[in-house]
Amino acid sequence: MLILLPSLWLACSDNPVKATNSPPDITISSHGDNSIFSEGQQVTFRAEVSDIDEDSENLRTSWYLNNTLACDWSNADNNGSAECPVTMTMGVTQVNVTVKDSEDAATMASLSVQVVPAGTDTGTPSDTGDLDDTQSPDNLAPVVFIVTPENGDTFQANEAIDFRGL
Repeated sequence: MLILLPSLWLACSDNPVKATNSPPDITISSHGDNSIFSEGQQVTFRAEVSDIDEDSENLRTSWYLNNTLACDWSNADNNGSAECPVTMTMGVTQVNVTVKDSEDAATMASLSVQVVPAGTDTGTPSDTGDLDDTQSPDNLAPVVFIVTPENGDTFQANEAIDFRGL
């Protein structure tokens, strides 16, 4: 007597199930776009990060003022908050933060900012003021960041290196 078990046959497949990794989410929460700061002002930028695939404290952030590293990779707290304290300098027009998960999926958020000479009356609160549309910085250069490898990573002479950027 031959007994067929079709449910077992259907359970096997030549197409393996593939796990996907969603990129993390990030929002700069401390300041609005086009904020005005005074030269020499101490500012703490804050971002909120999350990822549907893992806990917030496993997410790492890196901050840049224009294209200069301001705060190197560090983990967010268990509430998904990441901070970067900086001293504002003339010429800074952009704040960028990148969040990366444990599988190197990454997302970036940016703010346009303006730094004015110390003592300049901006007419707005010093760390949260907004420029009107006629004063916003125009034609900013594109920003590119290498997400992996990270600064300080070491490799063997013939090892392939996987570069990823935003």
